[in-house]
Amino acid sequence: MRRMQSSSPYLIEGFGQVDATDTDEDCGQAVLNTYTTALRTSFLSEQDAFDAAVGAYLARKPNVSVKTARHAVAGIICRKL
Repeated sequence: MRRMQSSSPYLIEGFGQVDATDTDEDCGQAVLNTYTTALRTSFLSEQDAFDAAVGAYLARKPNVSVKTARHAVAGIICRKL
C-alpha cells in the first residue's frame, strides 16, 4: 500500500477514513481497526501499522501534536489488545 502525498507521514491511503460524527469512542475504535487491519494486510512491520493508526488518530484530532497522538494510540492499542 503506498503512502498518500501529504504533509503528514502518518496518513496512509485507505486507512483511517474520517467520519464527521466521530466521538472519542469512535476514534479509539477507528485507531484500533486501522492498526489491526494494517497488520493483517500488506504492511511490512508493526511500525507501519502503528504509523497508520497514528494517521487515523490525527485525521480525527488534527489539533493535537504528533507526540500526543503517538502516546494516545499506544494507550488505545495496549488497552484493547
